[in-house]
Amino acid sequence: MAYRFVEPDRSLSHALRRIVAEELDAALAHPDSVDAAGMIHDVRKRVKKIRALLRLVKAGFPMGSAVNALLRDAAQGIGGLRDAEVMLATHDSLFGPDAAPELRAHWQVRLAAAQACPDQSERLSAFRATLAKVRDGLDRWQVKGKADRVLIQGLARTRMRGQLALVHAVKDPEAEAVHDLRKRVKDLWYQARLMQSFWPSLMDAQIAEADALGEALGTHHDLSVYRGHVAEMAPTLAFGLADAADHRACEAQAAILRTALPAAQRLFAGGPTEVATLWVDWWALWRDQAASNSPASPLSINAMDSGTP
Repeated sequence: MAYRFVEPDRSLSHALRRIVAEELDAALAHPDSVDAAGMIHDVRKRVKKIRALLRLVKAGFPMGSAVNALLRDAAQGIGGLRDAEVMLATHDSLFGPDAAPELRAHWQVRLAAAQACPDQSERLSAFRATLAKVRDGLDRWQVKGKADRVLIQGLARTRMRGQLALVHAVKDPEAEAVHDLRKRVKDLWYQARLMQSFWPSLMDAQIAEADALGEALGTHHDLSVYRGHVAEMAPTLAFGLADAADHRACEAQAAILRTALPAAQRLFAGGPTEVATLWVDWWALWRDQAASNSPASPLSINAMDSGTP
């Protein structure tokens, strides 16, 4: 099934277990090889989707915080190869593949080293073991409390954190503040996807805006990392090359923020609790309509509590 709440979900606990199981199974189905095309990128994305869901249901699933941290640390352990690929792509976006060959050679060497890393296979095995451990304990996961209250708290928390991150990014648009804003945008993107079924035509616009904004802010973060590496190796580069690279990256970041910050203001507009309540009210209507129209009569939102299987 898609990454969203669907009519057959009998409870919030059932939805949580189903979605996490689908993402973990897809990640574990990849060949156990670091050479598989796009494998690391795909499994890290799946972990991020799980973590966003855990943050959404945090109010009714406190142990999710520990699982979230476990998955975060596991994903970071296999990020070296992906990070090296991103740095080379970032350089090419600034200079093109044929310009600044001295600097590009550095990123090629870095990528080759990541590909040849002797412990990469061990890290991948440890990552897979962590995913398998989480998968094995999934049947015991239960969300406690009324589903509507849990979802309202999760959605409101995401919007509140997004608004706070936006204030910091506008006031001081440095790398850390913008990166934190990007994480909050990603949370909203994933959570809008989870809630999409209640009004697809409305939520599709939210999802598309959050997706585009998250990608733009992700590029801003990549440029920040790029600038940091360039500054470190400046003494070894030809005169003026580090300054030229930093200038181009800085200009690219400024261009991103000129459109990204207004977009974030639109995306996070509204009172956190008020918007969250509205979303959950729409979701409740969708659930009740699905229950009345389905021969199987799925449980209504008021029955989606901790004890429901």
